[in-house]
Amino acid sequence: MMPRIFIAVDIPQLHQERIFEIQNKFSTFKLKQVKQSHLHITMKFLGEVKESTVQNVLESLSSLNMAGFDASIGQLGLFPKKSSPKVLWVGADGSFTELHDAIENSLNKITFPKDDKEFIPHITISRIKHLSKTEKKDFLSIYGKLKNIHIGNMRVNTVKLKKSILTPSGPIYETIHEFELQ
Repeated sequence: MMPRIFIAVDIPQLHQERIFEIQNKFSTFKLKQVKQSHLHITMKFLGEVKESTVQNVLESLSSLNMAGFDASIGQLGLFPKKSSPKVLWVGADGSFTELHDAIENSLNKITFPKDDKEFIPHITISRIKHLSKTEKKDFLSIYGKLKNIHIGNMRVNTVKLKKSILTPSGPIYETIHEFELQ
């Protein structure tokens, strides 16, 4: 079986705990909460790739030329839109777009196409299964009260190439390699 890989920035334990508190505010709804230990910012999802391709990705990312940066975690958001929410997320503010572009340029050399959609740095915290009209109204009310929340600041010094192993009880993430930013 080919590994399913992605590139991510992990977030500090303290921020994970604060996000867990936010998730609990939505616990009465039919949501699939992301495990606290799985909270991260996906920089690029590569999908299922051959082992030889994993090596090429490692080599490409080793030449990543990007300085570490300060970031702020906060502000709730919804994908695809507020009127039909499917994903609840927390935003990430900092040089994430520049980091994403550097990763894209690095991987473009080994034929990974650039993403079509605009990159929005975020941490997925819940997937929304189904909300009745009443539930949606209640959900959006809680969302509105928490929308402008500030989780905290962090320093981004590394990006990680991770493997996702799908199991019946949810994914298991393993770090394949950690890349230091300059």
